[in-house]
Amino acid sequence: MAEKEVCNTYECHHKVHWCKTNSFIWVNHGKKQIYLEVPKNASSTMKNVLKDFENMSKKDLLENYTTKYSDYFIFSIYRDFEERIISNYKDFIKSNKMCRIEQMSNLFKMTKKEVQELSITRFLELALKHKDHHWSSQYHFMNYRSDIVPEIYNIKNINDLLKKINVPISDKVLNTSKKNEVNLTETDRVLVRRIYEADYKNSSYFAKIL
Repeated sequence: MAEKEVCNTYECHHKVHWCKTNSFIWVNHGKKQIYLEVPKNASSTMKNVLKDFENMSKKDLLENYTTKYSDYFIFSIYRDFEERIISNYKDFIKSNKMCRIEQMSNLFKMTKKEVQELSITRFLELALKHKDHHWSSQYHFMNYRSDIVPEIYNIKNINDLLKKINVPISDKVLNTSKKNEVNLTETDRVLVRRIYEADYKNSSYFAKIL
């Protein structure tokens, strides 16, 4: 995917972050397709297979949708709310990826060792306090305007989406987190609901996922 300068509106407390130059909207004008990226929803996999897509600005989409893009196929990927936050925890805390540990160390204002020792509950408490696009509500990445309605696929049905957009399907799943189990308590679930407040509040928006 080719990147270009974009205007980003997603709240993120990192002083330096890749999201500062990513609109999370990708387009292929030749195929008339627009992908609304949602972080932690197979986004790395999708960007690896959609190599002929380029970043487009939210401003471009909103100002020119009616005249230029209303006939484009717009799609996005949904993930269960709890599974998505657990994926964040595994990736940023338990994967032992030093780049991720360092990011959280800077964001949470704690040592790398302290980051690596975070429990899921403490991580959720910190994620509620500190903004990062990886755990921003899915709803904000999909619902740009009432007349811009993406076809939303469950992450478990990603192969169906790839068939729909004529992308070769690979057996290799990219950027997967380790399989170690993380169980949420009721206290944790309350925190998840607060982190993803917009998703839970607008749960009917996801009623027709494929």
